[in-house]
Amino acid sequence: CGVDNGGCHYHCSENRRDEWCSCREGFQVSPDDWTRCIDIDECHGVRGISYTQDCHTCINQKGGYTCDCDEGYELHADGKSCIDTDECERGQHDVVNCHTCVNFIGGYTCLCNDSYLLNTKTRTCCLGRKGYKYNNDCHNCINTKGSYTCSCRAGYEPSSDGKSCNDIDECHGVRGINYTQDCHTCINQKGGYTCDCDEGYELQADGKSCIDTDECERGQYDVVNCHTCVNSIGGYTCLCNDSYLLNTKTRTCVGQSIQFAIYSLHNVQIYVPSMKSSRAVHLE
Repeated sequence: CGVDNGGCHYHCSENRRDEWCSCREGFQVSPDDWTRCIDIDECHGVRGISYTQDCHTCINQKGGYTCDCDEGYELHADGKSCIDTDECERGQHDVVNCHTCVNFIGGYTCLCNDSYLLNTKTRTCCLGRKGYKYNNDCHNCINTKGSYTCSCRAGYEPSSDGKSCNDIDECHGVRGINYTQDCHTCINQKGGYTCDCDEGYELQADGKSCIDTDECERGQYDVVNCHTCVNSIGGYTCLCNDSYLLNTKTRTCVGQSIQFAIYSLHNVQIYVPSMKSSRAVHLE
């Protein structure tokens, strides 16, 4: 040990027979090289043994560890455990609308004066009972001096007096801004909207836009008389084999080396055999 610390990375010890290396706290002797010290990853150990029981999320560091704490807790001065945050003592609550703050482990609640009720979401005291002292359509009651106002859920907006929540009719807005560009016919709903889609389209999973239906992939076509189905946005068409022609109305392949005419009262449609199988001639 007297020469170059015995080659030890940190501390060298010896007796008459041997010498050995030791490491400072948070490190251990490497199994591959007895002169080197390597970091101990306490976080891969057992909670309550390798790191403290009150460490919510262990984060390894060189020579030790620290903790990430859940909401309502804070890191202890030693950096190795989480302790409750006393929101009441620190004034981390609505000091106006929480009449009496009561701390508990991991959070706090409020005690309200007579004629007030607790809004458990906002942890504030609001005057009276919902539907009695304040409006049934007030999603979250916010007490103010001598009165109250409301905050509303998504898809709603406060009324002109601020005491209730009204549905927003997105469909009366601008397409592409208030509702999606790909919503063909907007249908308003409480707190949102959905869409009615044109033929050849279907409603997307989010219920707020229309996407193309792939009729070919789903077999939604005449699989016998449409020789090759070709999907297009909002529909499909067919490619026909040689000596067949496409009937554009029925989207089927007709005829086989036959020149024929189809007559109707107001229209004449003539199919002319051709090697280009999609050719169809319409005569008005």
